[in-house]
Amino acid sequence: MQNRSTQFLIKYILIIFLTAFFMQLKKQLFPSEKQEIFHIELLNMDGHFIDSMISSMTDSTKIELLLGSNLFFIDTLNYNMITDSSFLNEYFNYRLSKSKQQKKLFYAYYPAKSDVDNLKDSSFFNFLIKRYQQINKIAQKNGLIAGWVYKENIHQQLEDIDDTLKKQFSLQRNFLKTQNAFHIFESSYITHTHLEFEGLKILKNTEHKAIDKEILDFLNADFDIILLKPDEKKEAAKIISELVKKYPLYKKQFYKKLRKITKYVYYLQNNLSVNKTSRNKNNEQLMSYLLNEKSIFIVQKNKNIQVPLPTGIVYSILNLTDSLSNSFLNIFNNYTSYTIVNQKNNYKNDKKKFKRNRHIILIDNSTLNKFTIDSLNKLLYEFPIDKNIIINFGDFDILAQLTDSLNMIQMPNHSGLNDSLAPQVLFGGLDISGQIPRSLNKQIRFGTSIKQKATRLGYTSPERVKVSSKKLTKINRIVHEAIQAGAFPGCQIFIVKNGKVIYNQSFGYHTYQKLHKVKNTDLYDLASLTKIAATTIAAMKMLNDKKLSINDKLAKFFKDTKIDYTRIKPDTLIKIDTFTIKNIQNIENFVKNKDTLNIDSVHFISIDTLITKLTPANNIFNVQLFDLLKHKSGITPTLPIYKYIYYRYIYFKELIKSHKNFQKQLAKLLRMPYIEVPDTLLKQMHLPDSIDSIINTELKNIYYGYFSKIKTDSSRIQICENLYLRNNYFDTIWQDTKQLPVSNKKYTQYSDINMILLQMAIDSLNRAGINQYLKKEIYNPLGLRNIDYLPLKRFRKNRIIPTENDVQWRYELLQGYVHDPSAAILGGVSGNAGLFANAQNLGVLFQMILNGGKYGGKQFIRSDIIKQFTTRQEDTQRGLGFDMPNSHAVVGNLAPASTYGHSGFTGTCIWVDPENNLIYIFLSNRVYPSAKNWKIISLHIRERIHDAIYEAIIDK
Repeated sequence: MQNRSTQFLIKYILIIFLTAFFMQLKKQLFPSEKQEIFHIELLNMDGHFIDSMISSMTDSTKIELLLGSNLFFIDTLNYNMITDSSFLNEYFNYRLSKSKQQKKLFYAYYPAKSDVDNLKDSSFFNFLIKRYQQINKIAQKNGLIAGWVYKENIHQQLEDIDDTLKKQFSLQRNFLKTQNAFHIFESSYITHTHLEFEGLKILKNTEHKAIDKEILDFLNADFDIILLKPDEKKEAAKIISELVKKYPLYKKQFYKKLRKITKYVYYLQNNLSVNKTSRNKNNEQLMSYLLNEKSIFIVQKNKNIQVPLPTGIVYSILNLTDSLSNSFLNIFNNYTSYTIVNQKNNYKNDKKKFKRNRHIILIDNSTLNKFTIDSLNKLLYEFPIDKNIIINFGDFDILAQLTDSLNMIQMPNHSGLNDSLAPQVLFGGLDISGQIPRSLNKQIRFGTSIKQKATRLGYTSPERVKVSSKKLTKINRIVHEAIQAGAFPGCQIFIVKNGKVIYNQSFGYHTYQKLHKVKNTDLYDLASLTKIAATTIAAMKMLNDKKLSINDKLAKFFKDTKIDYTRIKPDTLIKIDTFTIKNIQNIENFVKNKDTLNIDSVHFISIDTLITKLTPANNIFNVQLFDLLKHKSGITPTLPIYKYIYYRYIYFKELIKSHKNFQKQLAKLLRMPYIEVPDTLLKQMHLPDSIDSIINTELKNIYYGYFSKIKTDSSRIQICENLYLRNNYFDTIWQDTKQLPVSNKKYTQYSDINMILLQMAIDSLNRAGINQYLKKEIYNPLGLRNIDYLPLKRFRKNRIIPTENDVQWRYELLQGYVHDPSAAILGGVSGNAGLFANAQNLGVLFQMILNGGKYGGKQFIRSDIIKQFTTRQEDTQRGLGFDMPNSHAVVGNLAPASTYGHSGFTGTCIWVDPENNLIYIFLSNRVYPSAKNWKIISLHIRERIHDAIYEAIIDK
């Protein structure tokens, strides 16, 4: 008996649970009756009242209602691949608000380009139900009715569902038939008399036939509204008017349809609450961009090749579309290199080489005929299966016809926007979350989603990251003002916000002669940006790899630490054992109220004085790397190369001393730009022949004592195109550097020597130049192809922006050779200068830093090390290697105190703002043709551009 009671109780609880479950399921599937705008109030609306409304209408108004004139906003896009609900909510709200502003009453969209098999899929159907409920909720807030557009004949689909699935999917069937406000049927079958659907039934006929036949079929069918092409409406209205007047049957059908439409119109105008404050402020361009971005999805059938793809290698682009846009190639080139095969089967000319490359195959609807599909399949069989990725700009259905083991990126369509988005998908510039929108076969099923997080820079419009493109145009005005004023002949500006490139523009020309426009791929001399883009990053990387510690002293990195102290002026210590006071009258008054008396020869006589010469207690090898990075080393700030660069000044200075009668005239020669003083000037000055000979001969002797015009075994360090430093002086420079004075007091003094010594330490440890180390460890893995020391070894000269026309030392226009004298003397590879790059490559480099050392899925430097280097140090206004906002920094007034970066002598700057996730890069050659041009400073060009960026940020 007890067992029976227990069994009964279990059954009772189970029944309650199942009942609750199905009640909840029904509640989710069907909105409440209060939300059904066609329920009770609408269907039971007083017939006499509706008839009185109709009688007040003109005949033309009545016909316009049947033709759906200006009633419908039909969204032709399919959203089933989009899984980002927050975006969809924003997008639908925008479109529905726009529809309301245009005084439309109905909003329809395509839920799926589906067949019966899709509708049988319960997960697919539940997805459609939830999507409709989402739209319907927003539509009601905007005073609209939402509905669906069906590509196929819905009645037949419903019958198939019934026959195939019986009662299993009765909820889906009922939902389709009764729960929607209206359906638009895109069909050529309009003979159905009953579709078992209580809402509005709108026909959008896809059959091309005579308009009179179309109208007759419509009036006889169970449809309420017919949607026609604009050029058909006038004729259709005339036909309907004649039929209604002439035939009672058509009149009866006409008014039956009209009553139903009028109920909807009246209900919408009087009963729906409109949320007038719900207005999406984003513009249509942004919405269009986001819609395309969110609609992309990936189909992965071969796991051996996955996106994002690696950079730093060459890809073959096999173009099977009608066109290959610059938008695609320009963005692709920002990530990696490519070769193009434009025509089908052109790859056969170099088949072996082509097979070695990875292949990006572009297709669109032009590829959809049987011949091109067969050719493509044959082609794919010849390539290694793990090296093919197809980007499809055409119909998704094509994938079912292509070979297996294929990966594909499905783009919404072929447009300039999607052409620019496609390479970003390939290389990880976009977040991808889209799903397969419908099933194609057993392998390609609805809902499959390959999610991908952006790991590299993306390229987008400013509004995408809440920056006003309109306000950013202020940058253009500032740059044009600067070029007009002669601050520089041209520049590059690169701005990144939230990991997205929102501004990448080049202005002006290489020189004022305006022969070559500045391109985004051109390279600038970075000057002191080298300190952070090379030396500091190398130090961080080596610290990350535990190859050094910032507390290490320089002595650890050099074998040759011996210093010849005989060449150094020693410290002097004077010790006075005894002294006596001179005869001073009123000695009491002399010392009265004085705590300290200065000992000098005026009042005191020293006795037993001992003078001691001491070896300096400090030298460069006792300096820690930490102090070099803070610019607090105490080392004399310049490399000891003064005599090599200013040999003319030194010589004339000595010459003036020995020829005082000509001091005034000779002083003028200090500014002459030539190695030899011109005869004309000498005649004007009436200099004696002896001085003439001395000047010309001695200057030559000094100059070519240091340098050679050609490369020889004894002169191998290239300074510029036609100048080489003699090897023995390169060794002398190191000996002189070892003996640089070092102050015992640690005070901040920005200098080149700090970064030069740090670079030398890094080179010593790696047994290779810093250029080789960075290329291997940082630049190449990041895919940077437009950054390097000694650029003429890799790049064409016309891609390198010239700097100064040096008329004081090198006597030539510097193009591809470093402008900085210290870096030049060291052969072009130095810790303080020597790096050349374009703005885009610098953007990638510093996005890695801003990301906490991570980029492209790889961790280059630990985030705690980057945090340490980019944090303001307590005893200085700088970070480690990095400059930060202070009274001397070339930085915008609106930049937060946490911003870090640097500026360069040639007219450059980089600023990274972690608070706003912002990177600003400016490159110019303000030193052309002369470094004496300081207009970029006086006009505050770089700072004003920086502030303009902050002013453009929306809702800071």
